[in-house]
Amino acid sequence: LATAGHEVHCFVLDDQNSCAHEPTLPIKVHKLSHDYENFHKSLNDVEVSITSSNSKNVIWIGHDAITGGAALISKNRFGGISLLFHHMDYANYSYLKGKKDNNKISTQKALIKNADIVFAVGPRLFKNAKRLRESGKETYEFLPGTPHDLPISPSRAFDFRVAICGRLDDDNDAIKGISSAIKAAHALLSPANDNAGAINLIGTKLNSISIHTRLGLAKNVAINELPYITDRRDYFKELVDNDIILMPSLKEGFGLVGWEAACLGIPVVVSRSSGLYEYLCNADLKHLVNSLAMTGVPPVDE
Repeated sequence: LATAGHEVHCFVLDDQNSCAHEPTLPIKVHKLSHDYENFHKSLNDVEVSITSSNSKNVIWIGHDAITGGAALISKNRFGGISLLFHHMDYANYSYLKGKKDNNKISTQKALIKNADIVFAVGPRLFKNAKRLRESGKETYEFLPGTPHDLPISPSRAFDFRVAICGRLDDDNDAIKGISSAIKAAHALLSPANDNAGAINLIGTKLNSISIHTRLGLAKNVAINELPYITDRRDYFKELVDNDIILMPSLKEGFGLVGWEAACLGIPVVVSRSSGLYEYLCNADLKHLVNSLAMTGVPPVDE
């Protein structure tokens, strides 16, 4: 967008590192200090840095209900175009967390309906966005990009290094199938190759009680808990040291973990109830991954 001559303003939370840009391009990144319920306060915090020389040529970019409200408010205040990236359907996940996120769900729907342009990540979320938006409104399917100099996984003997990645916490366990994946990997590695290999959990909230104790697992298999890595290049360097990635989610709007691992050349096991698997099927590429059907509860599409 910037190379096409647009003035681009991108809103992210101040703990996100997802909006990398070249400093030579006319892109302004605004880091907001409040969540979706208070994005108007965040906008007041950064408004002093918002200037525009040509309001008709400005694009305000937000991330779903997280920062999308700031993008739409900026469009209404200063003119230009609001653009929303849609990466998760809260209406299809919140019940699995045992939370009543009615306000967040209604906010997300309103933003998707009212944004000038929506980019939805993968085919599943694209269908959801098209369903919510009026006919004729610009809505596009989007696939995430990756850095050009990826550390591609080398050809090597399988060494039983299994990784499970993402926001690995108790709130997401029912969605991501984290505990089930750890137990399955542990059962696979326990009798294999004299307890060689390891289970690497990238994105955990560190707990004083070990994962072995929490899940009642024997300590013959190494389980390494790593915190969430915000820098994408550092994350890819960590990821490429693994031999296989597990993404056994009950459901995924897309499945960025599996997509990034595939881009690195790492074998992936993906959930069939995911936008990623739908994309691979549509592109006649499903033979490139192993897939499984998760049956924690019947999958419910958007």
